[in-house]
Amino acid sequence: MQDSNSGKLKLERDAQHAILLHFGALPWVRIWRQNTGKAYGYSIVAGAIGQMKNGNFRAGYDLLKHAQLTTYGTPGSADIQGLLGPRTGSNGGRFLAIEVKGAQGVQSDEQIAWQAMIEAKGGIYILAKTVEDVQVALRGYGYPA
Repeated sequence: MQDSNSGKLKLERDAQHAILLHFGALPWVRIWRQNTGKAYGYSIVAGAIGQMKNGNFRAGYDLLKHAQLTTYGTPGSADIQGLLGPRTGSNGGRFLAIEVKGAQGVQSDEQIAWQAMIEAKGGIYILAKTVEDVQVALRGYGYPA
């Protein structure tokens, strides 16, 4: 979805999708979507639903109430991560982290800390709203975006 005033993608997921499609097709880049969050395990949820379907609402509720959330990913990690192949004349590639924001998005404190860690270790961190933002940043690092 395009914003008619700025030409920037309004929704973060649309921008992520466009970036993954564009850069995922390039032979010198390997990128993936890095999800983070919390979820209940499938067996707990399925068990609770089964109890509720059988009319045992209290038992289903108790299963969910005592269930533990599983955390996945690293809080603050970038939306898209990957590896860049070596540039001409260099010996190795670099880690790439792309934090994608919608039109009004801002980084959280955890995301700012993740950026600092990536950059301190020699990786490339890009805060982007569009494919063009990533292209400009990569060109600044000497990559043919």
